[in-house]
Amino acid sequence: MIMNIQQGTTQRLCAICVLFSLTAGSELLAAITTRGTEDPTTTVTFDLSNFSDISVSGVYNVTISQDPDYLVEVTIDADVVDHVTVTQTGSRLHIGLLPGDLNASTIEAVVTLLVLNDLNLDGVIWATLRDFAQSQMTVDVAGVSQVRSDSLMISSLVADVSGVSGLDFGGSDPLGSAFIDVSGVSQATLNMDVESALTGTVTGTSTLFYWGTDVAVNVAAVSGGTVTRLGDTRGEGTLPQFQINAGLSGAWFDPDTPGQGFFLDVLPNSATMFVGWFTFDAPEAASSKAVLGDDNHRWLTAQGPFEGDTATLDVVLTTGGRFDDPTAIAVHSAAGSYGSVTVDFEDCLNAEVVYDLPVSGLSGTIPITRTADDNVALCRQLDGVAKTGAARAHWPGLPGD
Repeated sequence: MIMNIQQGTTQRLCAICVLFSLTAGSELLAAITTRGTEDPTTTVTFDLSNFSDISVSGVYNVTISQDPDYLVEVTIDADVVDHVTVTQTGSRLHIGLLPGDLNASTIEAVVTLLVLNDLNLDGVIWATLRDFAQSQMTVDVAGVSQVRSDSLMISSLVADVSGVSGLDFGGSDPLGSAFIDVSGVSQATLNMDVESALTGTVTGTSTLFYWGTDVAVNVAAVSGGTVTRLGDTRGEGTLPQFQINAGLSGAWFDPDTPGQGFFLDVLPNSATMFVGWFTFDAPEAASSKAVLGDDNHRWLTAQGPFEGDTATLDVVLTTGGRFDDPTAIAVHSAAGSYGSVTVDFEDCLNAEVVYDLPVSGLSGTIPITRTADDNVALCRQLDGVAKTGAARAHWPGLPGD
């Protein structure tokens, strides 16, 4: 791991000073004291990349932004820089402090990354999320931590707020759905889209506030927890639709019909999708004459263009072949003559196949999901790239412009 170190002097009020009013009696802060705000500081840059999950512990003021370029930078008083610990395990970035007494006036971190799938804050953390535009995000806030949004567009949020913590996404673009648990002495504020879904639990002396119009609320308030609607949805949902990308390639199926499914191949340069559909005939064969496999086995292929979250494909039936026989002549039905398939993607894990096969008199809808999630991280990254472009059009002057 490569580190760049720069010296400087800070004039800013540190996160610790801001948070003292919230954390009287905290065991963690008992080991940390503050001093003047003009102490020399050191900025350390860590050469890390390809992470999509972040954990922050200890005491930090951290700013996390979406950007095509990865950056991990920590600024701390120069004489205690050895207390900083930054590591990466797989897709997760860990930012923390070594145990022991710490006398510091500045402990700050700046992180940029392509897609933030999971954020975990545990300690005395003040976190700001900026300029994110992506399909979904998971946030876990514990200890005495606060997280707020600044220019945030996500369609689905999963959050857990515990301890004496806070989550403020009230100023973000509207959420399409949210599952949130709030416990301890915590508070969360959300901005829900029109006719969106809000579920979860609120326990203890915690409160969930939300803005929203015609929101389907299924939140259990337990042991004194409260849920309060503040008013109608704020602003308009501007998150771009899901974007089909190469990370969707692979095997998909309907769990209710095991033994059959689809193989998808996304070709982004030509905006084309190829689908192999492995299935069975509608009526069961009276007797089997197959040497290999089963007389009822059927496979169809489909190919066509995609745009946004939808692919519209022509179905082709291939006949006349023989097993491992290079001389066999395959007869293909003309494109579109056998029927059509439309594939609509909700996200990187869920889609719907709508088929119409008039030659066979068959039509219907099949919900599908992945057989394995190996490519999910790649899919979310590529979807995030597309949404970042849309966010830059919405908010000119984002980092990297």
